[in-house]
Amino acid sequence: MRNTSLVFVCLGLMGCGPEWNGTFVGTLSSTGFCSDGSSVPPSSDAVQVTLADNGDSVTWESNCGATFIADINDDDQANVRQTSCPATTNADGVTTSFTVEDGTLTLNDNTLQMEINFFVTVSGTISATCSVSSDGTLKRLEE
Repeated sequence: MRNTSLVFVCLGLMGCGPEWNGTFVGTLSSTGFCSDGSSVPPSSDAVQVTLADNGDSVTWESNCGATFIADINDDDQANVRQTSCPATTNADGVTTSFTVEDGTLTLNDNTLQMEINFFVTVSGTISATCSVSSDGTLKRLEE
């Protein structure tokens, strides 16, 4: 009887997936190209992402006001859904829109690997569509 209980405890532990909830910090590196033939200069940006596990998906709020969603397709991997940020127009009349096309989140204990592909569309006094890829490794903050 004791051995049977131990087996159920072990099976229960194996059924638990990784802990997606939490805040992760790190750097995302980006590069890309635009429809006018120009390239997006390589850049690195510090990011902080707070993930919420919703069972079969994880979500996080972007700084543009959109909620990003990634569907968990394996215990430690999630596919990012297409999501658009609201377009913004600056004082010069240039409107910029930002759409995440797809991406992958991979969680390994306290390390989150992010790979995100997105389009930026600029219209007004300048017009272009740019395809950008960002990736990086983020570490979970201690709670």
